[in-house]
Amino acid sequence: MGEQSLIQSTLSEWPLLSRGKVRDVYDLGKTVLIVATDRMSCFGVILPTAIPGKGRGTDARLLSLLAVRGSKPGRPQPRFDKQYVGDYLESIGWNKQPPALELPSPVVESTLLKYREALYRLTGTGIMNP
Repeated sequence: MGEQSLIQSTLSEWPLLSRGKVRDVYDLGKTVLIVATDRMSCFGVILPTAIPGKGRGTDARLLSLLAVRGSKPGRPQPRFDKQYVGDYLESIGWNKQPPALELPSPVVESTLLKYREALYRLTGTGIMNP
């Protein structure tokens, strides 16, 4: 893939309000700046493997789409953005507790393609394939 990942933002001009699982929030005075990073969490755990470029195309519409969960009780809920990651971690029997395992390249690449697909579906722009 060749892209560098933004694991953590460092904007010394503004105070850091919070660092969440995948976003950093800065105080700009009358407003806030939300920086979407390439960090990824799955099953509530921050994974050690970032998804290069994941944060670059993130906007409110994409975050809303990725946060949508199934509405039928008792049925598995879709994880559009994390499907490959979640399926992989479950297939290797990970106990869903920290520390999380490094992800293999095919899982990272498939997940990045899902983010690109979501951005393209929402905006009609972006790169569908690397």
